[in-house]
Amino acid sequence: MAKSEFDPIMIGLSPDKDIGPFLKLHKADFACLRSGKFDLTKHVLAFQPTLEFSRQDAITVTKQLDGYDSVLSYIDRGKAPVIGISSTPTDDRAKQLALHFMEYYVRKQRENAVGGRPLWHRVYGGYRDKLVEDNPKLGFLVISNFNTESTQAKLEKVRDLIELYPNIPKILVMSGTDPISLISQRLRYSLTHAFYIGSNKTIHRDVMELLDV
Repeated sequence: MAKSEFDPIMIGLSPDKDIGPFLKLHKADFACLRSGKFDLTKHVLAFQPTLEFSRQDAITVTKQLDGYDSVLSYIDRGKAPVIGISSTPTDDRAKQLALHFMEYYVRKQRENAVGGRPLWHRVYGGYRDKLVEDNPKLGFLVISNFNTESTQAKLEKVRDLIELYPNIPKILVMSGTDPISLISQRLRYSLTHAFYIGSNKTIHRDVMELLDV
């Protein structure tokens, strides 16, 4: 599908009153909404992952936008994807998309009366992590507060959490580079889908999109 054929996908809208308090109760990061709403179809950036031992084809805008529908389908079917979302220059828009998927999960959970509770978890420095230690039952997990400058100890906690919850959707929120490069090089892990979001349309996006033919 050509990028012009995608309908707008508005991200960063405040959750409805019936959902918002529940998301806050489960630690969702609402501070990211200060950046304002945006159309995902106009701000996704094509990118070329940097991998240490192999080469991967460029990830086009179209591939990422097709991936958006795939993520919703995974949630509908109770599958367990590992989704990487990165944004530049800050992680605000990555968080907004993660919040969007979290809200979608809660709505489907209420419609179908199935699935465990969601949680937004921030990883911090040090060698201990309360979520790893407590290991509560969850149905959806967002992991944030890491980037290219994070220590290996912090990133190992992210990997531990991915392994700890193999059967639920997991959203990894980051910044500093595209999500495939960071997760592949630092965590030695593969993503089901990846999204790289910019603040505005850029020359980088337009040039890379030429590969999407």
